[in-house]
Amino acid sequence: MEARGTSSEWIGCTLVTTKAVAMAGPKTREAHHAGQVVDMNSATVDELMAAGGLSLAQASAVVEARPLASWREVARLPGFDPETIGRLKAGRLEIRTL
Repeated sequence: MEARGTSSEWIGCTLVTTKAVAMAGPKTREAHHAGQVVDMNSATVDELMAAGGLSLAQASAVVEARPLASWREVARLPGFDPETIGRLKAGRLEIRTL
């Protein structure tokens, strides 16, 4: 894996620092290119950022919190206010559970 950089973002009173990592091969899967729905429980950080318009810190928080069972769980993550949750629900992101 090749490191692409480090990003810091203030969420409330907490500084969240994340490190982006690129895998060999395409940076994203085909699902988000075709305008299809993207599952928050299986999407990569890049897919979450592209399909949902999430920041690096938000996408990383989603990946770290998996598995997610509901939007209520997403709302508890740092940086996810009611407006953001509403935008995500109306967009191409969904939460698939087993």
